[in-house]
Amino acid sequence: QNIYTWRFNDRNQNMTMPKHKQIINKKGDKQLITQISVGKKHTIVLSTNGEVYSWGSNENGQCGTGDQKNVIIPTKIEFSGLPTNDSIKQISASSNFNVMLTNHGSVFSWGANSCFQCGLKKPRVILTPTKIPIRLSRESEHIESIDTINRKSIALTNLNSCFVWGNFMKKKISSPLLSNFPLHHALYYKNTTFSRKL
Repeated sequence: QNIYTWRFNDRNQNMTMPKHKQIINKKGDKQLITQISVGKKHTIVLSTNGEVYSWGSNENGQCGTGDQKNVIIPTKIEFSGLPTNDSIKQISASSNFNVMLTNHGSVFSWGANSCFQCGLKKPRVILTPTKIPIRLSRESEHIESIDTINRKSIALTNLNSCFVWGNFMKKKISSPLLSNFPLHHALYYKNTTFSRKL
């Protein structure tokens, strides 16, 4: 499996030639990729065995490596807080932050947090994936899908409840808020992951 990346230069004048990227784990095995998500200057991918790799600009910690040094080659994101019986289901990169969802419905975020787009009240930069507390109203409810765009995030539950956080509707929402406006209004921001729910 091959991945190719390319970009415009800093002034958007010329596009670079596609570059080949290989995702290789610590054992030297090539990884098969099931999801790719691209931010403004960084990329994250999800492998078939549930591992997340990143590379690119890391000035806001968006590569999740625990520091703010740029990442040249695809690097596995190591973090705590994920039970051994759980795994990553979905990833979503925005301009300079990311959100990911596990199969058990937990949501993690990292990167720039100046507008609370990571769903955490502090700090302004999250260097490694950190679990976001989301208060669900029923025991049978769980987060089913997540998405990001610009400085905002959305999470949808299996019961069609919609949570939002970040720079939303001209307000900075510091933690996941159960939306009181129609789901189709939330879909205005990014009608991809949730389109099947319409």
